[in-house]
Amino acid sequence: MDLELLRTYERLGVPLGELARLAGVAVDAVFDSVSVTTSFRDELRRAGVIFLPFSEVVREVPDLVRRWLGSVVPPGDNFYAALNSAVFSDGSFVFVPKGMCCPMELSTYFRINAKGAGQFERTLIVCEEGASVFLPRGLLNADA
Repeated sequence: MDLELLRTYERLGVPLGELARLAGVAVDAVFDSVSVTTSFRDELRRAGVIFLPFSEVVREVPDLVRRWLGSVVPPGDNFYAALNSAVFSDGSFVFVPKGMCCPMELSTYFRINAKGAGQFERTLIVCEEGASVFLPRGLLNADA
């Protein structure tokens, strides 16, 4: 497991069983609505895959966010679609370019530590034509 992620999990008291389940998986860890670390980001970037907190992707590659946010169900479609595109606290963004296979499994770990708190994260996954990515529940293939 990525050492920075392991230290973060230890500091926050993440149970050992959850740590074992995430070994070897690229993880964006979001605690109390703030992404605290994303593991393997450099390795993924070298492979052409973007896996970053949503707040960072808005700053680093805003054109991707503009192109894909609200593209499946447009904000004008209904109240909930508008709310989904307008209100969120953070989350993860995945972009796998055309024809690329993501080299490792990806996961977002959300945790609320504060009593009575709420979170409005999102995970936006974009797989261009012929691309694929492994998520904890299986393969997401852009051609499927």
